[in-house]
Amino acid sequence: MRYYPDSLRKKGIEKLYVLKNGADFVYVGVTSQSLTTRFWYGLQKASAKKRRYPYKWQSQSRVMLIVWTFDNLSRVQMEGIEAELVHLIRIKQDRWPLAQNEIHFNNEYMEARDKAKDIYDILASL
Repeated sequence: MRYYPDSLRKKGIEKLYVLKNGADFVYVGVTSQSLTTRFWYGLQKASAKKRRYPYKWQSQSRVMLIVWTFDNLSRVQMEGIEAELVHLIRIKQDRWPLAQNEIHFNNEYMEARDKAKDIYDILASL
């Protein structure tokens, strides 16, 4: 895992992002878009006519955004980490993240569970 400030703005780099409000997990997602573009569509361009809907977490008064990028991981691998992290949150906190809509489980990346646990341990301390 590495932190690349410029990569957060770049399209094509897979990112895992987590939104928290205090101890509450609000949302876990992945994107290859720049984060600016990703959030702009949900926050500014939401429109049922264009099949873009506002984020369920948009009503939160404050959220903390935490982002990870990984070298050389595919979209499927990133979605595996996302799913395992959401599932781990469900197990540890006895509830799903507050605004989580869906998760995509797969068994194609066996290290996803270990990476999710490492990320959860960091997030739980924030």
